[in-house]
Amino acid sequence: MKQLAFSFPNIPTYNADSYVVSDCNVDAYRWLQAYPNWSGAIGSIILGDQLSGKTHLCHTFIEKHKSVRSLNGHVCSAHHPFDFKDSLFIIDDADQAPAPWLFHFFNHAKEKGAQFVLTMTHPHQDWCRLKDLSSRLATLPTFQLNLPDDAMMLALLKKNLADRGVFVDEPVLVYLGQHIDRSYAMADYWVQLLERLSAEQKRNITIAFIRGILNDMKDAPIGL
Repeated sequence: MKQLAFSFPNIPTYNADSYVVSDCNVDAYRWLQAYPNWSGAIGSIILGDQLSGKTHLCHTFIEKHKSVRSLNGHVCSAHHPFDFKDSLFIIDDADQAPAPWLFHFFNHAKEKGAQFVLTMTHPHQDWCRLKDLSSRLATLPTFQLNLPDDAMMLALLKKNLADRGVFVDEPVLVYLGQHIDRSYAMADYWVQLLERLSAEQKRNITIAFIRGILNDMKDAPIGL
């Protein structure tokens, strides 16, 4: 079966059905699935590299629990208001929020009996210089999204290409996964690269096509 490349905008899908659970993320997934039975914990930290699926995982949680209030650390200012009429929060990219704001959020959440999930790219020990906040974050259970295994790498390549309107036979993606480093960044790099080159060369994405790119890269890596 042949596959075609189309020039569609990249619109990621974040629904529960498209989230893939494997050994690299199963602990974080099970923790969120266990809510509200969190063994008395006020909250938790989901830690993972960029592109590791933290946001997608949060969306599966939001889809299941409609009462979740979702915030992003990038937009939380030092004077961002607190509103604890809701009792369940997700703060995505919490390591991008101002530390004083996060400190006060933690305290108010504890006072009001609210619970929360914080996602971070970097562990708090690497960025938090506010000792009182650091000591509080250290009390939270932390779940690491590890580097993708074979199953996750295949799923990432397949999903991210499909999000761009590019559909590739699975054996081709298996071959690619066997010949590149397993990382979230590398999966994203190859998705962009294959979309661009297949469109430019008007070629289907096959094992031979990928083999040619890999051979070219031995001498002169192709940039995005």
